[in-house]
Amino acid sequence: MVNLVEAINFLPKVIDITLKLALLSVAIFFGRIAVSGWRGKLDFITKMISTVFIGFVCFVVGILFPFDFLPQIKFVSEMLNSLIVAIIIYVILALLSIKNKPDIITKKDIAGVEKEIDFLKSEVAKINNALIQKGIEPKPATEKEVRKAIKDALLKAGIEAYTIESMKFADNFWNANVNVGGKNYIAVVDSAGVVKEFKKQGFDFSDIFDRLKKDKFFLAGTVMAIVFLIFTFSLLTPQNLERVSETFSFYGFKTNGAQCLTTSNLLEMWNNNQSRVDGYSYDLQKIDSAIDGYLGENLYSSPFLYDKQLIVSSNGTYGAFLVTNESVDTMTKSLTVLQASLLSNQGYLCSVNLKSGDVCDCSKLSDPQVAVQITTLLKNYSK
Repeated sequence: MVNLVEAINFLPKVIDITLKLALLSVAIFFGRIAVSGWRGKLDFITKMISTVFIGFVCFVVGILFPFDFLPQIKFVSEMLNSLIVAIIIYVILALLSIKNKPDIITKKDIAGVEKEIDFLKSEVAKINNALIQKGIEPKPATEKEVRKAIKDALLKAGIEAYTIESMKFADNFWNANVNVGGKNYIAVVDSAGVVKEFKKQGFDFSDIFDRLKKDKFFLAGTVMAIVFLIFTFSLLTPQNLERVSETFSFYGFKTNGAQCLTTSNLLEMWNNNQSRVDGYSYDLQKIDSAIDGYLGENLYSSPFLYDKQLIVSSNGTYGAFLVTNESVDTMTKSLTVLQASLLSNQGYLCSVNLKSGDVCDCSKLSDPQVAVQITTLLKNYSK
């Protein structure tokens, strides 16, 4: 019997962990679909973080989407909406990361190129050996020659004002850090003193505008992303946000703030003998009104759960109230009503800030986690 009671007490934690893992799995599923649209390479850590984060974005926006494919099964409609969001993000990421494909090279071409490279390597080796035998060692361009080469290259581009901040010779190439108009570049100069490349360092918004002008795929992805963001922000109404809150509450995540104790928290405190029953005060009429406003219905009255022994947090701030159409005025009556409400799946249990009268959370008695906790409470109280 003791083992059975311990198993019942442990069951809420098992359900809570299972629901959280289920939500994480859903997020990873949609996240993998969306992230697979990115055409660039991602390291493992970045890919995992992006998958989970974008997956949750897909899930949340899917809840906000107004499309009801199966109104009678809300969960299925939300999953289909999330799949649509994942596909949209997949297309956006694909368009933003797509690169212009190079000309098609056949295996025959590759074999020919490799053969030519091998030939050139052998010729270079012969030349180097001949130079060494004659005591002639090829010398790379001096720093002075490299500076002149950079200067000539910039003058041809119409640039006269610049600063060479540092230079380094490695792997038969000179790399010079050049500042032009406040922007940093790396000038790559070969050992013969020929400027091969100017590479811009860091991020520059002008690069984005240049790419928008030149890359039609990037432009299409940017426009699509902006339209998607505008549409998503238009869905952030109080009603939709409440839907998101309810959905995450189902998975065991309460979205009313870190300082807000839920009904589940208070029931757990009661079952672990961490609640208190004295030294609290509250305005029942004010709480009645707050609960009715929170639920948006006037189907029930809202008497406190236990007469003179309300479930209260250890700091005396939050209390649990039973919302039912039965009047509760004694301890025995409160337990009877709670048990009857639990069996009929009718009524709510609400957590309220006793000082401010603000409702923190209202859970249906049919909620599996709350139902198990209440069953445990009734068993413990009957001992």
